[in-house]
Amino acid sequence: MRDRTILLPGPTGTWLNVDFDQVRTLLEKDGIRCETMEVDLKDLVPLQPPKTKYPIDSKRHCPDYLRYYMSLVTTEHWQDIPAAQRREFIELHGNAFQEQIDRIALQIQDRIDGAVIVQGFEPSNAFIRAAAIRQGIGTLALENTMLSDRLVWDSVSGITPNRNLAKNYFWRYSESVQQSDVESFIDSLVANTTALKSSQHATPLEHAFCENPMNQNSVKDILKSMSGRPYCLFLGQVYTDSSLVFGLGNWRNPLEPLLKTYRWSHRNGLDLVVKLHPKEDLGLAPGTLEPYDRMTWRKIQGSALFHEFLQDKRVSVDYSNECDTYALIEQAHCVATINSQSGLEAAIRDKPLLVLGDAFYSGLGFTNDWNFPVLLESLGPDEMVSDVAKARRFGYIFLELYCRRKTPEAIASLVQSTMGSITPPRSVFR
Repeated sequence: MRDRTILLPGPTGTWLNVDFDQVRTLLEKDGIRCETMEVDLKDLVPLQPPKTKYPIDSKRHCPDYLRYYMSLVTTEHWQDIPAAQRREFIELHGNAFQEQIDRIALQIQDRIDGAVIVQGFEPSNAFIRAAAIRQGIGTLALENTMLSDRLVWDSVSGITPNRNLAKNYFWRYSESVQQSDVESFIDSLVANTTALKSSQHATPLEHAFCENPMNQNSVKDILKSMSGRPYCLFLGQVYTDSSLVFGLGNWRNPLEPLLKTYRWSHRNGLDLVVKLHPKEDLGLAPGTLEPYDRMTWRKIQGSALFHEFLQDKRVSVDYSNECDTYALIEQAHCVATINSQSGLEAAIRDKPLLVLGDAFYSGLGFTNDWNFPVLLESLGPDEMVSDVAKARRFGYIFLELYCRRKTPEAIASLVQSTMGSITPPRSVFR
């Protein structure tokens, strides 16, 4: 792969806690030139479209990166944004974003042989991805995963959330891995989760209380303070996270699966414990750098559909990251999530798992996949599938064989092993 030029991540590369200066040094020692490109969204001036270019009733194509940016800016799931407002946003920003892609495509034409990007949906990286695809240039997307020392990657779609190669790796290795290796790895992971967990997914070790709409209780006292019945644990996610924006399946917004799970739990004699995502408590949104400020919790409180939910003593909500997720998982009868990685962590702990959206680990035989609202009516909690052996095998293959360690050496090796094979002849695109 000598005599090639690779584009490495710009400022967003810092999200990964990888020293890309060292990655550059390692690659350049092997004769691979490296460059970076800064794309600042603040420099993009929205362009008013010509009045006659897009008729008011036209449906202009909206790329995924624009949908994601729209969600970040409005703090709404893009499908919940009124159609007229969506159209106005697309026409206001679409031209400016497309012009930026055009400029990048010209800059990298006949000069760049591959691009390493972050995540794939985040607009500044999505621009580079779109320009690279246009020019027939391979893209390698990297992103954090639930373990602080690992990265998930993809070199085909160029998008890591829900569109990665995890299932392909499972199908490749599921019959060849040694069960003793699987059990050793997963047992160590379960025993050392707190030390291994990525900071944005971390929960406190021990807690004095867990908050719900009515009062404060310890994790151990949740069942005592409620009805004493078994409970379903719903694991929430960041409301505008790309995995939700593009992984809801057939649900209209991230609140609808939660409300359906509440009604399903109630109908089947289960209490409901809701663990909202830790990042929503103190984290900042990418792109806008605005605090999430407990976004999902605010939306629950502001929705008339959740009036009964908020008054129900059989419901407990941790919206301020007070409760240990794994203590809640351990005591739960079953676990539900849209597509959170924590759902996989529940499955490897032998908990029946309800997946309500499109997850990178669903559809493999160890999850109950109900991404159509009507399906949630058809199965009781005691009839749920639970295949802990297969879940553990997937967890091992995903984290140990597929994900890469966050070291410059591992990233440089990944760049060299993937970039040489994924950039097709330029004639394919010309």
